[in-house]
Amino acid sequence: MQSGEEQEQFLVSRGYSRESASVPVEMLLRWGRGELERVGIPQVEARWLLEWALGEPLGVRTHAGIRAAEKYRSAISQRRSRVPFQHITGEMSFRYLTLKAGPGVFVARPETETLVDLALATLEPGSAVVADLCAGSGAIGLALATERSDTQVTMVEISPAAGRYLETNTRRVGQFAAGSRVRICMEDATGALAGSEETLDLVVSNPPYVGIVDAPTQPEALADPEIALFGGGEDGLVTPRGIVTRAYELLRKHGTLLMEHGEDQGAALVGHAVNVGFYSAETVDDLTGRPRFLRAVK
Repeated sequence: MQSGEEQEQFLVSRGYSRESASVPVEMLLRWGRGELERVGIPQVEARWLLEWALGEPLGVRTHAGIRAAEKYRSAISQRRSRVPFQHITGEMSFRYLTLKAGPGVFVARPETETLVDLALATLEPGSAVVADLCAGSGAIGLALATERSDTQVTMVEISPAAGRYLETNTRRVGQFAAGSRVRICMEDATGALAGSEETLDLVVSNPPYVGIVDAPTQPEALADPEIALFGGGEDGLVTPRGIVTRAYELLRKHGTLLMEHGEDQGAALVGHAVNVGFYSAETVDDLTGRPRFLRAVK
């Protein structure tokens, strides 16, 4: 990996220096693409990071100011070191939302957007009462609140670090910050919302479900907090089973639980849901055909 001095020498050889007033945007982009390609990171991220550093889409101007160029150089250096893209920019995209992200909160994956699609298809017309257990950044709960204006959403999270992002993202959504339709509860999801038994129409959850034997090896995944990754036990199912049990207690008759899980956990969770008392339980595939979601109806 190039040191900061080596990176700067490369740019200097092409007309950039700390005393420069500006540097060609196209030159920065070519350099960034090359740096990321060397470590196997998609070149498109170089464009995204450059737009972030510039604060505007490419094509608006031909030259970048010195501060933007330095910001970009630092971002590329961090990304080469496998710092998650979202930790560099401090933001992540989820469906139609731009949410704050960083160390201490789980970075929502694109496949989790399917969970929101399933939830929207499940909710009947009219007001609905929903709980997002293990809410993390609030991605799922806030997506439902913004896409279904008649939905009351309670987001439950136990991690203080994640809770700070959850509060920030709820404020950023604006009209939901002080409203009664969205609220935050900082407590253990497996015993949450005492007094709300048999009142919810829908429970959604993307809980920690990674088992000890399946610990991730990718640096980006390891940057997520352990509390959001590991579900407990060798199979990672301690917390997911607890979510299933608590969801059954919270849901009204005919209410639905939708929960993300690992590819090899579907059968175990379907069996647990039936044992708990759910009327029906099944595994739902994601868009790639992988069994990734539990759907259980009370």
